[in-house]
Amino acid sequence: MARDVDVGLASLQDGAPRHSSARLLTQRAPNERSDLGDLYLVMQGGNDQLCGTFSRTLVSSYFSNTTTNIVNSLLDGMRQAADQVAIDVSQNNRFETLGATVAVIEGDELYIAQLPPSQIFILRNDVLNALPDQSLPETHPHPEFAPDQEIEMFRVKLDEGDVVALASHDLRHELTKREIQGLLQSRLAQQAAHDICALVAQRGGQLCELLVVRVQSDQGTEFPTDPIEELIPSPRLTETPSASLPHGRTRWELPADTQPAKETTYEEPRSRPGTTLGQRLASIPLTAALILLLLPVMTIKAIVRLVSGRKHQSTSSGVTSAEAEINSEDRDPLLYDDWESLRALRETRAGSGPSSQTRTQLETIGTPITEGHDPFLPRPKKSLPGPGVFIFSLSLVLLLGMLLMYTLRGFEPEIDGPDGTSGPDGDAGGPTPTVVLNEESARNIFDEAQDKYRATLDEPEGKNVDGLLLALKNAEILATEALNSAREDVTLREDVNRLLVDIKKREETLTVVVKVTTARLIEKFTNGIGSSAKPLEVRGESIYVLDALESRVVESTPDQENSTTVLRTGDIVGSVTFQQPIALVNRALTMLVIDDDYNLVSLRSAQEPQLLRIVGTRNWRNPVAFDNFNNNLYVLDPGAGDLGTIHKYQVTAAGYEVEPIPYTNEAEGIDLSTAIDFAIDGDVFVLLKDSSVLRFSGGQKVPFEISGLFGEPLQATKIFTEVNTDSLYLVDPTNERIVEIDKTEGSAGAFVRQFKYIGKENFFAGMQSIWIDENETKLVVLGETSVRQFVIPKSAF
Repeated sequence: MARDVDVGLASLQDGAPRHSSARLLTQRAPNERSDLGDLYLVMQGGNDQLCGTFSRTLVSSYFSNTTTNIVNSLLDGMRQAADQVAIDVSQNNRFETLGATVAVIEGDELYIAQLPPSQIFILRNDVLNALPDQSLPETHPHPEFAPDQEIEMFRVKLDEGDVVALASHDLRHELTKREIQGLLQSRLAQQAAHDICALVAQRGGQLCELLVVRVQSDQGTEFPTDPIEELIPSPRLTETPSASLPHGRTRWELPADTQPAKETTYEEPRSRPGTTLGQRLASIPLTAALILLLLPVMTIKAIVRLVSGRKHQSTSSGVTSAEAEINSEDRDPLLYDDWESLRALRETRAGSGPSSQTRTQLETIGTPITEGHDPFLPRPKKSLPGPGVFIFSLSLVLLLGMLLMYTLRGFEPEIDGPDGTSGPDGDAGGPTPTVVLNEESARNIFDEAQDKYRATLDEPEGKNVDGLLLALKNAEILATEALNSAREDVTLREDVNRLLVDIKKREETLTVVVKVTTARLIEKFTNGIGSSAKPLEVRGESIYVLDALESRVVESTPDQENSTTVLRTGDIVGSVTFQQPIALVNRALTMLVIDDDYNLVSLRSAQEPQLLRIVGTRNWRNPVAFDNFNNNLYVLDPGAGDLGTIHKYQVTAAGYEVEPIPYTNEAEGIDLSTAIDFAIDGDVFVLLKDSSVLRFSGGQKVPFEISGLFGEPLQATKIFTEVNTDSLYLVDPTNERIVEIDKTEGSAGAFVRQFKYIGKENFFAGMQSIWIDENETKLVVLGETSVRQFVIPKSAF
């Protein structure tokens, strides 16, 4: 019986993912050749004409082959297709490269044929395997196509949940194995194919041919209850009418219609009738009768075998089932170890196999005898009942328990809402035992959630955003409750997942969410970087990171493969031993590094570190942030005095040799005791612990208040701005986002948008610091274990 599979196609065309291509093919086996399985093909290189020639020849030859041996049919079809392409290439006298990967699924078996260059991935139990394991380097020249190229053959026994991805080999250069694995997991096949090609396009890739096959379970595939990505219709396997060939063979051509599957909008849920009470009652006697008849018999039989020492026939004969399969005459000529290369099978012919079978031992066939007694003959009565009586009694007890559970399975307390109140609407009154939601009730709850969601679509944009978000939250709660109650109703679960995706999109639209993905991994720190006041600065093409765990400062540049340690604890600078670094400060000509003894070291490219003089550090109490403007040094010290202060240092020839002055007007009594960070662009913006922002101009406080940010409350830990930026950027690791706030005159404090990370790991949850260049649309983020660069779109506001 053929496996139930979910198929997805994607191809990059003009820099955007498409769901059809001349290089992708899915072909269902015709009814009369169902023993050959369904065929999947991905090609790389060549032009559309050559790809069409290869695919047509392969399909025609494979399904018209008279043998039932899949390996021989596949090898023969690949060779004929390669020969036909070689003829076309030679007639046109041109250089061409064409690689192909063919997969055939028949029952639980996956047969793979590869004509390099090609690539295939199989995801099993959260482990991604690749064939070949190492792809060609990007600079490797593609070999000229030749009909006598070696064809790689493999066979794999499929398990439920396996994901097979046939791809062009360039995919390995654009994405890492971890990224590919993350995108293949927990996604429908078409969604996974689309997202992978979309990410390749975002990385600047020009080539992506991908066909994803997900092996479904017998009960259908279940995905996590969290909202999944937007559903994209999966292409169907096609079967095209045939044309007769000589000798009674059939030629199977490609389908004429190769248009991409249309994007579908939200569909109306499909109704599915539930089980009635009468049907449930009618099934009880039948279930009880089967249990009464089969359970005691099977149990007694097992006990007798255990007592008598009789083994299963397959093992007592001395031949295991695996050996029998290997020694069968009509098995495929393939090795049974997964991923074993079968190059030698290129010369295999139909009908090859072992010349003899293992002889079955007949001595143990007959009546089982133990110690001279037949265990099935009546035994003399004893004072105590025999084991059969105990087993039968136990069976009756189990039967009664099962009947009781079956009767009461429809009753359990209703699930409390997320706010602790009972009922789907969160009504007060305390938890009350109610009937658990059956599938019909789950459908009703889903309909209610859908109505609440649709009501938000009728509201005008920008009006009553808080109310709309609350309504969407209630709709999400109801939809999740319906999903948890749907049980085996696969149709309802799909409808609920689709609704959850729409709810999430609507929330992101209302809260102006912009999703970003990693454009470049700058540096990775396996053990992390620890915590410090200001651990990240960018100066030209150089990126400086303060690694508190290793007590050092590292510099990364694009033209260097590895970072360079430019300063570490214990280095002698001038006459001072440098201590634990706590902050980086970028100024006009140099990079400043401050250690926990408040020594100030200047770093300049191609020069030795220089110690600068700084006075007045004895008055520092709890400095939490440092910044520079016009070469003047500013120190945020919430522990100084009763209200905290900002120490301002004027630059001198040898450093900062003049005692600091308070930046703020002490007469105003401004409380900075809860300040945690600040940023300067001429004005000074101070971030307080409650995520509010104070703005100062010339030391005087000016009005500034954040407005228009809806949804989750802001929990900012860092703030960033510069002279050349129009906005403030607040780092909110708790909500895994970066919030952009306008600072220009007339709209200062207005919420602009928020950035969220797309990826399997929660990278934004561990943000330590950020740096942004609005003109270059560049975002650099320092996380717990790595520094990454992102591309952000220019704001439309």
